[in-house]
Amino acid sequence: MFDLIIRNCQIVNGDQKPFMGSVAVKGEKIAAILEADTEITARVDINGTGQVLFPGIIDPHVHFHYTYNYRDNSRDYDTETFSALLGGVTTAIRMHRGQSSIEKHLPPEIEMLEAQSRIDMTMHLTLMTEEHLATFPEYCDLFGINSFKLYLAYKGKAGELQGILGSDDGFLFDAMCRIGRYPGGIVCVHAENSEIIERLVSQLKADGRNDLAAWTEARPGWTEGEAISRAGYIAHNANCPLYIVHMTSAEGVQAVEQLRDRGVQVYAEVCIQHLTHTIDTSLGVLAKVNPPLRYQEDVLALWDAVERGVIDTIATDHVAHTKAKAKVPLWDIMPGNPGTATLLPALLTFGYHAGRLSLSQVASLLSKNTSDIFRLENKGKIVVGGDADLVLVDLSLERQATPEWLGSPSDYSLYQNMTLKGWPTKVVLRGEVVMEDGEVKAEPGYGKFIRRES
Repeated sequence: MFDLIIRNCQIVNGDQKPFMGSVAVKGEKIAAILEADTEITARVDINGTGQVLFPGIIDPHVHFHYTYNYRDNSRDYDTETFSALLGGVTTAIRMHRGQSSIEKHLPPEIEMLEAQSRIDMTMHLTLMTEEHLATFPEYCDLFGINSFKLYLAYKGKAGELQGILGSDDGFLFDAMCRIGRYPGGIVCVHAENSEIIERLVSQLKADGRNDLAAWTEARPGWTEGEAISRAGYIAHNANCPLYIVHMTSAEGVQAVEQLRDRGVQVYAEVCIQHLTHTIDTSLGVLAKVNPPLRYQEDVLALWDAVERGVIDTIATDHVAHTKAKAKVPLWDIMPGNPGTATLLPALLTFGYHAGRLSLSQVASLLSKNTSDIFRLENKGKIVVGGDADLVLVDLSLERQATPEWLGSPSDYSLYQNMTLKGWPTKVVLRGEVVMEDGEVKAEPGYGKFIRRES
């Protein structure tokens, strides 16, 4: 007797061709992968005929419990993980930062996460001060954190707006030297040339520009490409793996490929909005994000890189903003947009259904690769002994991603006027059905904080 079985579905893993079969679960783990129509019994019996079974989706870049100046954020882990389950996301990695000591800001955040989250989560720890650099190993051991965020952007006034202290190259090199000594240690870099961007911003402000295109013009793609090249060169000499977050440009793709040709260990992440939107979006300044939405030629270059395997992961950079963010001038708008719940449906719509990606590629980009890079050893794959995180998807199911249905405090979605094709019908997290036919069943606190090898 198994606890749960999903029968007669197409099973998709990132490292093999899809095949027909059934998956049986005992407790929190996958206990057996069986041929279709195998006669067994289970407490919960789900018929997956005509549907596709993915590993639980992992969003490697979210900003749950973000600091807003216009709404209460005290229930973000509850509301944003509720929304995430509607889109099949069972694990997320939060970008955690704070300028005070790690001891002061990290433990309370994890405590809040464990009390509210409906999905499993871990964190990338941002290093911004010399104190952070001196003390981070203690908290790596305590909380099992092995990935670290550093900003080449957000220096000076740009950083003040969001409470970020950008890193100079010396700080970056020192951090990489220390982190590279730890098994599994990896540095995640927001790669933009801050000094050049600040001058361009000043010029555009002086010209009276206040439109979304001005935000893009202030941060041209080559400033991203230059920063990626520089970060990669430093990482290589520090003997530290490098992960580029939210890459957006054709120049960024070129920089990553050149680094790999030189033997640099570099991974690349693209956010789904940079594959589906350009600066011509009808949402206007509401769609402000950093790095910015770009041009059609950048979108095509990113898709080409995704198809060729240059891109390792696709994320969201989720921030649960509301339309209130756009009530101030462009240069003062807090960047970011909601997106975790629409990650899988959008990639299926614009990737799989558009003929760009196979189902196995979708599973690699949204599950397996993130698991491998960040050592989420029991996540991201449908294997015996792994966590029973499973997403049953009806590839033909169409739905408009209205903000009301998505269940987040965000009152808009980048996809609210689009019909997305391919939505989860059942979501299983560690053996329990946590979403069924649009109804979230997991309670706040069901999610766990994942302690990785540190």
